[in-house]
Amino acid sequence: MKEGLLDTVSDVPNPHWDGLSQYLARLVIEKGAALLTLRNIHKWFERVHALNGVDLYIYPGEVVGLVGDNDAGKSTLVKVISGRLRPDKGEIFREGEKVKSHQSKMLEV
Repeated sequence: MKEGLLDTVSDVPNPHWDGLSQYLARLVIEKGAALLTLRNIHKWFERVHALNGVDLYIYPGEVVGLVGDNDAGKSTLVKVISGRLRPDKGEIFREGEKVKSHQSKMLEV
């Protein structure tokens, strides 16, 4: 497992995390680093804040669905993931390694 990942669920820093946080911690322990990680992604179009602090983790073997209301930012998020749009703020990691903004077209997940 890559440096800094948790070894057991008891290593989770906050025992009061909600169920989703516990689930994500277990995924890290069981599957290792995510194939794709987006942290605190923001995208603005003039005054419209299309993506506001999006976090996304995609692990090996997962099937991910993206649902939401109209104008919720689904298409914008997919364009950021695909490299068609660059986020204005945030970090993207591919298999645990940070993707530089000029490399976003090379995500190919």
